[in-house]
Amino acid sequence: MPESNESTKKQSYGISRRNFFKGAGLVAAASAMAQLPITGNNIAEAATANSIDELYEISKDYKQFNQKNEMFARMEWDTKFIPPPKPTITPGSPGYTVLDIAAGGAAGTVANTLGTGFGWRSGNEGLYSWSSLGAAKPPQEPWKADPAEASKAIKRFAHDNRIDAVGITTVDPRWVYTDWFHRGTKESGKIELSSTADKPEIKEDGTKVIPTKMKYVIVLLHRMPFEMVSTSPYVLGHAGTQVGYSLMAYGASTIAEFIRGLGYNAIPAGNDTMLSIPLAIQAGLGELGRNGLLMSTIGPNVRISKVITDLPLATDKPVNLGVRDFCESCKKCARECPSGAISEGDMTTEGFNISNNDGIKKWYVDCEKCRVFWNENGGAGCIRCIATCPYNKPEGYWTHELGNKLAPILGGGLVTVDDWMGYGKIVESEDYWKNQ
Repeated sequence: MPESNESTKKQSYGISRRNFFKGAGLVAAASAMAQLPITGNNIAEAATANSIDELYEISKDYKQFNQKNEMFARMEWDTKFIPPPKPTITPGSPGYTVLDIAAGGAAGTVANTLGTGFGWRSGNEGLYSWSSLGAAKPPQEPWKADPAEASKAIKRFAHDNRIDAVGITTVDPRWVYTDWFHRGTKESGKIELSSTADKPEIKEDGTKVIPTKMKYVIVLLHRMPFEMVSTSPYVLGHAGTQVGYSLMAYGASTIAEFIRGLGYNAIPAGNDTMLSIPLAIQAGLGELGRNGLLMSTIGPNVRISKVITDLPLATDKPVNLGVRDFCESCKKCARECPSGAISEGDMTTEGFNISNNDGIKKWYVDCEKCRVFWNENGGAGCIRCIATCPYNKPEGYWTHELGNKLAPILGGGLVTVDDWMGYGKIVESEDYWKNQ
């Protein structure tokens, strides 16, 4: 892999028995001192807020974001990145074998075929179609239910369709893109919220119209495979993200079609149309971390999709999990970032370049450094910031539940325990393929 950061070492995955019990002992002692239970539901115990503005400082001068300035889109039109940086890795070398590359391509089958290739980037394409896919049979009269009952039905159906977490909020115009951008055709157009439109539509000039009556957003979280992600920045780590994008396409389209079958409008969306992370925060699904990603109630190892609808729903409240207090002193993602794109400094209201969404007090990531590294890495997406995060643990591990509770209290001290226990080390792809 490109040697962009000497602190990123190639190590076999695994937790030594000695270090595991050493770390577990320290965590248990800290838990006793903090008088915290080691079981329970973090969501129920988290402090709630009425709005995102109670948790984050958002400037009155905040401006909506243009999707064309998103870093991936810039690779298609910004002369600063055309031609793109050349790969510095050798195909066939460890982590970049034919086996690894085949997995990286196949994992994104649902996301990048079925006419969906650019759907999760620009919307209204393939499984992300704004119109029914034909599976839904709208009733003669829309289904009528109390908003609380409707939300319960959505969450139940989502759970049994293997969607890992669901939150519901309302459309906030601040998080709607001013413009959409299609990375395949290079076409773009406005996004308009309309009080007169009855259904979502696309005008002849390319303007995408969303009726204001479609004021509810169902936010869906999709877990990525832990050990695949742990191989990042190798190609298998990229495969883990592609699994996430395939799950996004499946989940968003399924929930959208379910809602259409109830007699309501639904727009499934991936990384398009609206900013996913602020919506997830508003829907009570987590907080923003130092790595610029959602630190969700089930960990950072997730992808986000959403469904916009006019089905009346009961909404969830934002939560304060103590993530920002922990990220203040942790800095492990910054330490381990191969490109040096993650800041070790304090939160600010200004980013590094036009790909940052200024006007919110938070930690900004230098998207340009991050994306250049991806190109040097043979196009394989790097998610070391997720793989090394102390909140990232295999699903069902007691250390995940306990770590979430202790993180805001122990701060950087928990990072030492996390390192001792072996978390965040790079899984060699050769070891990944040997494991059953």
